[in-house]
Amino acid sequence: MNLVTGAVILAMFHFTNSRFETIVVSALVFICVAVIVSYMSLGYALSRTWNIDLARYIAIAKALRLNA
Repeated sequence: MNLVTGAVILAMFHFTNSRFETIVVSALVFICVAVIVSYMSLGYALSRTWNIDLARYIAIAKALRLNA
């Protein structure tokens, strides 16, 4: 997937004709990368939080001798 994305970005830069188009393409690529990285970071943080919460729930269930 990343190779395809990189190829598309290189193709976009190849077809720019002026400096303005190059700047616009660069800005769009920067925005796209920023959004993707933000969502990846959010997903990682939520995954870690859910794992910690699950471990706490299991510890409480064992302490209370629940079989659920």
